Amino acid sequence: ITYSKSSLLRKSKAAIVRENEGDVWYIGNKRKAQVNIKISKRAGCNPEMSLLSEKMAAGDAISVHKHLNEEEFIFIQKGEVEITLDNFIETGKAGDLIYVPRATWHGFKNSSKEGTKEIDRNLGFTSEDWIRTNKKFGVIYKD
Repeated sequence: ITYSKSSLLRKSKAAIVRENEGDVWYIGNKRKAQVNIKISKRAGCNPEMSLLSEKMAAGDAISVHKHLNEEEFIFIQKGEVEITLDNFIETGKAGDLIYVPRATWHGFKNSSKEGTKEIDRNLGFTSEDWIRTNKKFGVIYKD
């Protein structure tokens, strides 16, 4: 993994991570969603947190699932998403922050006619681990 000096985050050091910095991955067999790992446990920042940004194409979706080992904060930067949280569906719009506690069923669908952009902050055994290794690490899918 290569990071510029400004984005190599270490404990007790402040930094600015630029929009084009981080570690880009494409996830999903059909989705091929672009995920950018902005703050990485592996870069020595914080062993219990990752910060990711994700771009979702119009109509794209993340299946309903839950994490047994992490909680998640999702900030919608751009677009509109249909959010499943346990047994209800809400609409999330640009500027909204969604909190998902551990073991909560959740999923997303881009309900806008354009792409969306989200920032995910994961606490615990994070999605970063799943993205990098393609192992589920406590992720359970509903269907």
